[in-house]
Amino acid sequence: MDLPLQVVVRQLVASADTRETDWVVQGTVTPWRNETSARLLLQWRQREGRSRADDILAAIDADGRFSFTAPTRAWQPFGSYPFRIEIEETIAEQGWCVLDHLLELRASHHQTLAGRIQEPDGSFAVFDFVVYSRLPTGALHHAGGGSTSADGSFTTPASCPAPLQDLVINARSQSSQRLFTFRPDLSTLLDGSAILRGSETVCRLRAMKAETADSQGVNVLAAFLDAAGKRLPLSARRSNTEDLFVIHCPTDGTLLLLASADGHEPSASTITLRGDQAIAELPPIVLQPLGLPANLRGRVTFADGSPCIGTSVLMTPSGWDLEIALDNTQQVLVDATGSFEFAATEGASYRLIAQHPSHAGFWQEADPVTSKSPVLLQMPRIGKVQVQPLAAGALGAVGWPIPFHYLATSVAAGGPVSAGTLYSLDRSLPLPTGVHRLHLATADLGTFGQAIVTVSEGDTVPVTVHMIPTTVVSGRVLDEAASPVHGAQVQLTTPGVHAQCAERWFQGRSGPDGSFHLIVPSQDVLQLQVAVAGRRWLAEVTDPRALVTLTPPK
Repeated sequence: MDLPLQVVVRQLVASADTRETDWVVQGTVTPWRNETSARLLLQWRQREGRSRADDILAAIDADGRFSFTAPTRAWQPFGSYPFRIEIEETIAEQGWCVLDHLLELRASHHQTLAGRIQEPDGSFAVFDFVVYSRLPTGALHHAGGGSTSADGSFTTPASCPAPLQDLVINARSQSSQRLFTFRPDLSTLLDGSAILRGSETVCRLRAMKAETADSQGVNVLAAFLDAAGKRLPLSARRSNTEDLFVIHCPTDGTLLLLASADGHEPSASTITLRGDQAIAELPPIVLQPLGLPANLRGRVTFADGSPCIGTSVLMTPSGWDLEIALDNTQQVLVDATGSFEFAATEGASYRLIAQHPSHAGFWQEADPVTSKSPVLLQMPRIGKVQVQPLAAGALGAVGWPIPFHYLATSVAAGGPVSAGTLYSLDRSLPLPTGVHRLHLATADLGTFGQAIVTVSEGDTVPVTVHMIPTTVVSGRVLDEAASPVHGAQVQLTTPGVHAQCAERWFQGRSGPDGSFHLIVPSQDVLQLQVAVAGRRWLAEVTDPRALVTLTPPK
């Protein structure tokens, strides 16, 4: 059955009696398949912020129309609200809708996945697993997960703002604690025939002290960096028969290693694993004895040379991942002149990170540095903007209880100055002083907006961002012979959307059959750039709702 892709609220009106106002919401679910016994359940949000599940229940007629009322005295009509559509008491669709005049948002794509996970030898076990689906932007979305039964079988719901594709499943056996990564075929998970048998690489590592060439007293920490950027701990066990460490890890990903021993400089290493290599001999890690004590000094200032008082400075070994370097860090506060000093080792390289409490999201970094000469770190001056998303046609600012992604770019220099995610309803955002263009998108990329803001030091400037709905452009990339092109990058290049913004949110890659799905702001005419095998070309899309075929120009 084709699931509904959009909930469109066509009208939002109030009754004549303003003392006892009822909001009348009339909308349609589109496309609709004339299903029977369908209903819409909406979770309404009270003014004081509490939620109640399924407060609105409305029948959906054969044409996909629905209507309901809610009192404004008790309820807040504007905002983004979770909903689900049930057909014969089975969830057919779920996602978010915005109760706002003529605003349209896509619903989540919801599927049920089933299959079985096995140990490498085919034996049964209970596995904890997580399912990721790749978004059109290239990022992986956490779509579902859970635990299998004793025979490794599972059935789990999975939902994603975009169609499920390029799935990645991480699974850890509860008995052996071994970690496996799978890239299954979606069709086998949909029909329940998927059999996911674990495979792993046995990594052998020599970590030794330089002066004795043995591993006595050496400790090794290991972690696996999966395709979604999640850091998963692994066990590094010392071999009973050889002077080395053995690490069982998935066959595809990045292995992070940290070796340490008393009286020696710790050493970190990053290894990229590819393919079905059963055994991998890793490059040895040699720990050098600590050098002579030394002091590493520096200052933190603004551009005019005045001290940035209140700044904290963190020092770690150069090139280390912060999360695995926590036990080997030092942190100090600068003094009244902006100066700082660390106890270091002569000849060793370090990484310095300076951050001020009022500069959330901004820091200055120097890597590598040594104790040979003083280090100067310059901090930007910061102001704040109060972000107010406003939906098209709304009567006021929308207090959406969902996260927003943001990107701020300098109007003068053109480059990015800040990027991240706003989780708080307060939506107070620190930015460097100057004139910037603020780009904003809901976390599911359902709406997008941008505004110009001038930031002054110490001030909080309100900025209203008018949000417009996005849509999905779908099609295929073909070569000159009309054959599908796999792995082509398709990116929005429409004037008015910053290139950095398009690169983060509005780009994707074609699949094996050349198909692509690209989230873009709703516009009548779009410009796309296709890049594949060293070639680039532009294509104009005049009807975003139609399937698009992208071929190289003749």
